[in-house]
Amino acid sequence: MPPFQPSFKPTCNPGLSQLVNTEAFRRQIYTDQNSQRLRWFEAFSDPTFNQDTGEADTKSGHAAMSYCEREDTRHFRALVVPANRGNERHFPQGSLTTGSILVHSMPDELPLSQHDIIVPIGQSDTNGIPNGAWDIGKETIIRGSGPRLLGAGLVSVAGASVTGTGTVFTQFVRPGDILFVLDEPVLVASVTSDTALVLAAAPEQSANLCQFSKATDALRNPIAFAVDQVRLGAGIVAQGNYELSPSGESLIWKSAASAPPYLGKYAVRYRYFPRYIIRDDLGVRPPPVNGQFLPQTMVAERMGGTIQP
Repeated sequence: MPPFQPSFKPTCNPGLSQLVNTEAFRRQIYTDQNSQRLRWFEAFSDPTFNQDTGEADTKSGHAAMSYCEREDTRHFRALVVPANRGNERHFPQGSLTTGSILVHSMPDELPLSQHDIIVPIGQSDTNGIPNGAWDIGKETIIRGSGPRLLGAGLVSVAGASVTGTGTVFTQFVRPGDILFVLDEPVLVASVTSDTALVLAAAPEQSANLCQFSKATDALRNPIAFAVDQVRLGAGIVAQGNYELSPSGESLIWKSAASAPPYLGKYAVRYRYFPRYIIRDDLGVRPPPVNGQFLPQTMVAERMGGTIQP
């Protein structure tokens, strides 16, 4: 039995347009027990990709692609079911579940395409946490070694004092963050305002109206939704000293006193939603008939690594 069988079956008469009912397909997707919301990272061709060398300035899950999350589509649903290998190759065990899934969605809601990344997060939230299937990640993180985020505005540094021009420190920086000014890492001790902050120690060089960036402690398996434990040396760090970033892609330290030093190592155990990259579109997508759409079916393969914007 196929995983998706709409109760309304399209009919076709010779010489007449095919009759379809978009809402019947949509109801089938939304009422099925395997219906889920998705976080959708749309793939775009990376203009920095060099086809001759196979390299790009922006590193991502696919070398020729960069990604942007479509936050306006999280309320839509898709039908997500496991893909199986044929049992003729695995006798007598039968069919074997692989790391791939089939994704059925309505193209007027979720127009997915090859190389897009999706994260199934379940039908609803429980205590503010999506109730999708999750896995456990365990890894050692090197402090400040993740992707750098470019800050808005320019900064001037004199001793341990930092003055910003056109900056929004209160929204972008917090105590415990590591900033890079003139490619030198500095630890933030406190944030005074949008245009003023104090460092834990004076850097080796001063700066005048320079760009700056913020280091991150990226997780190998986004999208995380809970951190169970952080170990620094032989001790366990109290949970009030860290938190997940809003995107679920990195760990944030809340104060300079509790954070490890730059390039210091610590271990983390967390829960995350698996990510999948769309590999194939099953069949040619039919054009709408009288404004009516048929669902599309995609094959997506489980993946690892980080998502780069």
